[in-house]
Amino acid sequence: MQMQRLYSLQGMGQSKEALEQLDDEPVAIILTDLFMPEMDGVELIRRLTSQTDKPFPPIVAVTGATHIAAESVGAAAALLGASAVLMKPFSKEQLAGAISFAFSQAKRSMRSAS
Repeated sequence: MQMQRLYSLQGMGQSKEALEQLDDEPVAIILTDLFMPEMDGVELIRRLTSQTDKPFPPIVAVTGATHIAAESVGAAAALLGASAVLMKPFSKEQLAGAISFAFSQAKRSMRSAS
């Protein structure tokens, strides 16, 4: 499967930086690691999804944690609003599938909200 370049990417060094940037410049989707210094991905997802004054973009979370830790943290991320959780290492096809799934979930949610 050949992936086309459909998205421009913008990397953030920290979750706090991402939250500040998202206030100024909305994005189509968020790809976040679940384990990061200062503020982990679960807290980032919680903060994004708890903002009731604006909709949040679809979220795909990734983790390199051990299987048992990844299951519990991944479950927390999903409960908080992540559309998909990927275990590292993952393939381009798995990432593309998770992004497609996240966008389809967002479209479904928008339709049900109308």
